[in-house]
Amino acid sequence: MEEQHLRAIKNILWVLIAGLAIYVLEAMAPIILPLVLAIFIALMLQPAMDWLLKRKVPFAAAMSIVLLFSLSVIWMIGSLAFTTGRKVAQQKDKYIDLIEIKIKRIVTGLNDIPGVEFELGDLIERFSEAFSVEKLVEGAETLMGAVGDFTTSFFMMMLYLFAILGGTARHNKYLGSLYEDDRRSKLLLGNFERLKKSLVTYMKVKTLVSLLTGATYALICYLFGIDFPIFWGFVAFVLNYIPTVGSIMATLPPLAMGLITLDTGGQWFALAGCLIGAQVFFGNILEPKLQGESLALNVVTVIFALVFWGYLWGLAGMLLSVPLTVGFKMFLEQNPDFRVVARLMAAPTED
Repeated sequence: MEEQHLRAIKNILWVLIAGLAIYVLEAMAPIILPLVLAIFIALMLQPAMDWLLKRKVPFAAAMSIVLLFSLSVIWMIGSLAFTTGRKVAQQKDKYIDLIEIKIKRIVTGLNDIPGVEFELGDLIERFSEAFSVEKLVEGAETLMGAVGDFTTSFFMMMLYLFAILGGTARHNKYLGSLYEDDRRSKLLLGNFERLKKSLVTYMKVKTLVSLLTGATYALICYLFGIDFPIFWGFVAFVLNYIPTVGSIMATLPPLAMGLITLDTGGQWFALAGCLIGAQVFFGNILEPKLQGESLALNVVTVIFALVFWGYLWGLAGMLLSVPLTVGFKMFLEQNPDFRVVARLMAAPTED
C-alpha cells in the first residue's frame, strides 16, 4: 500500500513538473528559443569544426571561420528577403491591375450563370480598400516590430552559438568529469553521442532534401515565368523543415502568384502538378529512404509535436518540432517509468 502511495505521489510530482516546464518554456521563450536555435546550429556546424581541427587549424581560427560562414549565410538570406520585399512593393500597382483583370474575368463568367449576379464595382472597391495606404502602413509597422524582435533574438543566438560551439569541441571531457564512476560516465557519453548522431543525421538529411526541394521549386517557377523564382525556392527550402504542413505552406505562395500572372487555367494546373509532384518525390519517397531509422517517430507524435511546439514558439517551434521531440523521446527512454511512453512515440517496426 505504501509503495502505491509513493508511486501516486511520484506521478503527481511529474505532472506538476511537466506543467511548470511548459509554463517556463512559454513565458521565457525570448530567452530559451535563441538558446535552442543556437544548440541545433552548433550541432550542424560541429562536423565542420571537427574537420578543421583535424587538419591542425587553431581552435580560435576554426571557430572564426565557422562563425563567419554562418553570418554570411544569414546575411544572404536576409538580403534575399529584403530585396524581394522591396521589389514586390515597387511593383504593387502591376499586381493590383493583374488581380483586377482576373476578378473581372471571374465575375463575367459567374454572371453568365442563370440566377447569379455579382457587382464588379463593389468587389474592386473592397479589394482596393484591402491594399490601401493605411493598410500598407499598418503592415509596415508590424513588419518593423517583427524585424526588431528578430534582431534582438539574433544577437542573443549568436552569443549562445559562440559559447556552445566552443564547448561542444570539448564535450567529452566535460561530460566525463560529471561522475566519478566510469560506468556512469561512459553511459552518459554514449547517450549524448547517440542523441547527437540522431539529431545531426536528421538535420543533414532534412537540409539536403530541403535544398533539393527549394532548387526544384525555383526552377519550376522560372520555367513557368513566375516572378521571384529564387525567393519562392528559398521559401520552400525553409518551410520544408516543418513536417506535414510545411509542404502545403511552401506550395501555396507560388500557386497564388501563378494565379495572378499566368494567362490560362491550364498553365496554372500544370504549375500545381509540377510543384506537388516535386513535394511528393522529395518528401514522401527520397527523404524516408535517406532518413532511415534515425527519427523513429510515428505520425501521430509528429503531428502532436508540431501543434505543441508551434503553440509555444510559433513558426520557430514548428521548424524545430521534430528534433526537439526526438531529444525528448530519448530522454524518456533513460527513465524506466517512461519507457512505455517512449515506445508509444516510436514508429512501428517492420517484422
